Amino acid sequence: MTREDLRQDIRDIWSAVDSIRAGQDIQNNMLAEIKAMLAERCTARALRIDALDREVRELRQRVWTFSGMAAVLAFLAQRLWTRLWP
Repeated sequence: MTREDLRQDIRDIWSAVDSIRAGQDIQNNMLAEIKAMLAERCTARALRIDALDREVRELRQRVWTFSGMAAVLAFLAQRLWTRLWP
């Protein structure tokens, strides 16, 4: 091997290293984009989950209110029934 062959080999190795670095930069950029997309999705899901949780709490409150009113009406109907037809 001559010095020129060694120099060419070294240039080829550095060229390969530069190609790997460029590829790594592209992969890092793509990974950053993927992470950003996932973060947006997670944020959107968290907002939807919070909204659903609020709706469930409101629905539970309505159910409790309705069941309480139904119990009062049933009690009053029973009292009225027993007074009208003893």
